[in-house]
Amino acid sequence: MSHSEDHIVLLAPLTGPVVPLAKVPDPVFAGGMFGDGIGVDPLEGRLVAPCDGVVTHLARTGHAVTLESAEGAQILLHIGIDTVVLNGKGFAPMVAQGAKVRAGDVLIEFDQDQVALNAPSLVSVVAIANSEAFEIIERAPDGHVKAAETPLLVLRAREGVSHDAVREACAAQVMDEARRQITLTHAGGLHARPAARAREAARGFDARVEVRYDGRKAPIESVVGLLGLGAGEGASVELLGVGPQAQAAVDAIADELTREAHGEVEQKPARPATAPASVVATPAAGEPLAPNTLAGVCAAPGVAVGKLVRWDDADVDPPEQASGTSAAESRLLDKAIATVDADLDTIVRDASQRGSVGEAGIFAVHRVLLEDPTLLDAARDLISLGKSAGFAWREAIRAQIDILSNVEDALLAERAADLRDIEKRVQRALGYTSSAARTLPDEAVLAADEFTPSDLSSLDRTRVTALVMARGGATSHAAILARQAGIPA
Repeated sequence: MSHSEDHIVLLAPLTGPVVPLAKVPDPVFAGGMFGDGIGVDPLEGRLVAPCDGVVTHLARTGHAVTLESAEGAQILLHIGIDTVVLNGKGFAPMVAQGAKVRAGDVLIEFDQDQVALNAPSLVSVVAIANSEAFEIIERAPDGHVKAAETPLLVLRAREGVSHDAVREACAAQVMDEARRQITLTHAGGLHARPAARAREAARGFDARVEVRYDGRKAPIESVVGLLGLGAGEGASVELLGVGPQAQAAVDAIADELTREAHGEVEQKPARPATAPASVVATPAAGEPLAPNTLAGVCAAPGVAVGKLVRWDDADVDPPEQASGTSAAESRLLDKAIATVDADLDTIVRDASQRGSVGEAGIFAVHRVLLEDPTLLDAARDLISLGKSAGFAWREAIRAQIDILSNVEDALLAERAADLRDIEKRVQRALGYTSSAARTLPDEAVLAADEFTPSDLSSLDRTRVTALVMARGGATSHAAILARQAGIPA
């Protein structure tokens, strides 16, 4: 690298192979959310200062540090991916916040083996936190760099940005941190609709917020991730915000998660099935059921007689490999999602006009799930590997369903049906259809492993007298819609 006096040269803070920022295995860093930069896959457990500067921030858990150069460039040095969850284990900071350091000074020592075994990746990131003030004009080429010796990045102040302006920008970007512990007191805990409301409450704030529970964490913008926490009624969760408006964002989210909202009172715990004594005699505890008798829960009250019809819904089987380029498959997925979103918007508006608050709320949540970054990022990652849009969407959905299936909370686990619902909708928009027959006799009692909200919204309700499901319960969204439609289930 060659450079002039007005350039800032950052030496490699770690020894190891260079990793382009776009290939860092974390969408937050790879997308440049923490600023432009570069990655290094460390071969030694020492992080050193890439230039002279001041330690403006040292993470409480010792996995990251931010330096400010004399010119005002803010350099974030982050060891590994998701290493904050290690809570400091394996990290030994060698400097304190506010310390003045010289290039090559050891900032953090870390146990490579321990971090590698307990974190998704050891790949570490050097990012320019105030990239709007400083641009990277040279980067180390692919290959091996040596800590404190190899030039890694060359920076230059952007044209029209004065030294004083840079200082003001740096001062304005001080990353405040806010924490708050709350208890989820209402029925259901962190289920779909309060999660969606919390996400909306965070919009507009200059802050990043995550929710932590039982050793797990999820960003506030991912409803799917929030459901996967498994935080039910009575759970104590921590809100952690970082950014200039961290406290305001955390408080707004806390307010949403600790209040009841109209339309959510329908989510009641399932209760045992009941019927008139002349129809079913309930056996005493421990006694076997009478022949030809099935036990279950009453999801929607009522008694119905009709012809039992199996509601078959065969899975669509999209091809695994893409027929076009990754860019073309991404466009197909985006178009399908936009089509489904428009359809759901119509359903929500129609339900609202009918005064069906519960139904409108259910499909409004489906719209939120449809744009969830956890799902979209996973699908696009698979598309980039040559998979078709349909296959990538199915695998992204099912990975999250597997997570919810392991949640020890029946209400939250039932939200897997909502994911299956949007999976089917997008597959149909992509042109894949199920061959299942939909011709119903009069007075049909439909039986299925599970009904999704879309199944019920498409039924000819003049022909259906009751529903029987092998899975789910009174808190499933299908059960809520059945109650609103007056269909026993």
